[in-house]
Amino acid sequence: MGTSTSSKGPKNNSPLVPPWADDTPDQPIPPPPEGQRFKAFRVNMGKFVNSSENHYLRRSLGEYARAATGGSAIGSRRYGAMSKAGSSLFGVMNELRQGGTGEESSGVDLSALAGKDVDFAIQEIVTALTPENGDAEKIRAAMQPALSEALEGVDEFDPLSISDEMIVDMMIFYLRECVFEQVIMDSNEAFQKGDLQKCQEAEGSLHDLINSVVDQHMRPYLSDGVSNLTQSQVKDIQQNAIKEVLIEWEGYEPW
Repeated sequence: MGTSTSSKGPKNNSPLVPPWADDTPDQPIPPPPEGQRFKAFRVNMGKFVNSSENHYLRRSLGEYARAATGGSAIGSRRYGAMSKAGSSLFGVMNELRQGGTGEESSGVDLSALAGKDVDFAIQEIVTALTPENGDAEKIRAAMQPALSEALEGVDEFDPLSISDEMIVDMMIFYLRECVFEQVIMDSNEAFQKGDLQKCQEAEGSLHDLINSVVDQHMRPYLSDGVSNLTQSQVKDIQQNAIKEVLIEWEGYEPW
């Protein structure tokens, strides 16, 4: 699998929510807690990588949700920029499949992508939607596979053939990749030490767990269809799903 982002993880005194990422900037953010808020999360993740024992993974994610992120209410705000980009992705694809240009959501006329090679179209959409902020690399790394999976088996990009089911899958895939990329980055060097095969297997197990939990919490929000959803609603759906994921992880007991 391999990780896509190259940034080093945050430090203990790093803000719980960077300014560019905050979903609700009008609400105060507590200062980062004193001490080594990432230590238990990273140590247990490292033990999981080296042992493949799932109880270390659950312990690590519990510490991540409770301590490293500042708790579910604050931790979900860390994904604000990613959720905003995800809502733009939804907006573009919804516009294009309804015969629009995608310009309202992206600022770029993407209608000429119809009939182009699907990989080229995906790259152009990702480029148009990647913002210039501290999460740009993660957003790009999440959009690319999300679109590729949702459009799997398609050779030429045909926006008019995009179904509700494809949009739902795309959004779930995108949020899954955002969470995965963020956890990997926050774990710092946990996946960079030791045997390469073990690291790759551990990444795969983490990815599978995140895929399952994101699907579980996000799909119900989209079960009534997506045609009439607004971008603002889609942004809120992503934020709610992330918060529910972190709440579930907070319940992973530290034994």
